[in-house]
Amino acid sequence: MSVDLTSRLRGDADLEEAKALVVTERFFYQPFRIAADLEVGGGYEFLQRRPGAGMVYWPAYERERERFPGPAVKTVDAAVLPQFTAANDALRNLYEGFVDQICERVGDIRTRSVADVGCSNGYMPVSFSLRGARLAVGYDQNDHSGCFRFLNRLLGADARFVHARYDLVEGRMPRCPGFDIVVSMSVMQHMTEPLRHLHFLRSITDEALFLMTNVWDDDDYVLRYGEPNATSNYAFPWCFDNSVYPSDKLLRKALEKAGFGPVVELEFRLPGGTAHAEARGSHDYADGAGHRQKLTGKALLCFASGKAVSLHAAAFRPGANRFLALLRRMFPRLSWWFVRKVLGWYR
Repeated sequence: MSVDLTSRLRGDADLEEAKALVVTERFFYQPFRIAADLEVGGGYEFLQRRPGAGMVYWPAYERERERFPGPAVKTVDAAVLPQFTAANDALRNLYEGFVDQICERVGDIRTRSVADVGCSNGYMPVSFSLRGARLAVGYDQNDHSGCFRFLNRLLGADARFVHARYDLVEGRMPRCPGFDIVVSMSVMQHMTEPLRHLHFLRSITDEALFLMTNVWDDDDYVLRYGEPNATSNYAFPWCFDNSVYPSDKLLRKALEKAGFGPVVELEFRLPGGTAHAEARGSHDYADGAGHRQKLTGKALLCFASGKAVSLHAAAFRPGANRFLALLRRMFPRLSWWFVRKVLGWYR
């Protein structure tokens, strides 16, 4: 999918609509070149690890902001425009590379339905729609419906947007059906209970889950949390909402337990010569033993195996049954054999 929309704009009305979306629907997280004096994307912040540098090039913003009321927009300095544009081009190549690899692995995308949970401005659903996906849907807790309408019209796509919120307490998104392919990019890192969210993703995945997140290199089952309330104002315990990263070992085991296998590691297809800073986190340091706990990005295509288990079924244990508890106390070996071999539990 081309992110250069300059040739798609039909006139000033389209440009005005794009500027309004930048302000009202935060149409700047994903990389789009809209006009010569309007470009958006988080590539510069992400690849150079410069949070707060800005995701919008709009040199006339201060003069025009009265015409586009809404939250203030942080614009990038014109001096870094070449780096800003290059980084967004690299981010676009990265996204397109993921979509290409997913399509290569799952077969004919025209027969598949795709859902992006936490879709933001719609880059992935629109990209899958342009490749002919039978159904391409984006879910997000923020309303990005205007971005979808804008991109669908300009690019000739048919991606759909659903304004829905993942229920942190229930661990699900009400009325969310199953899809052949589910996409989750940099969402688990905002979950206080990432394994519960992974369970939800498995519950709506019929064929494969594309999961992109950072992991630690510890050789143990480790989950580290960043500072609370970095992206939301949730109260405890939901306040730990950013930089929630597991170790690679924990993530792989969790995927196995959730009912995924095999898991294929996809390539990060950045253009040759792309400069990007190393990922870092609050625990990315050398400890007393000299081990450096390194944070790295993973792009995993996880194929569903077996049937998804509900949260209630997953929490059930034979010990909760009084008769079985008595049986275990009286005949521990026999009861354990019965539970494993006859009932088929704990396999």
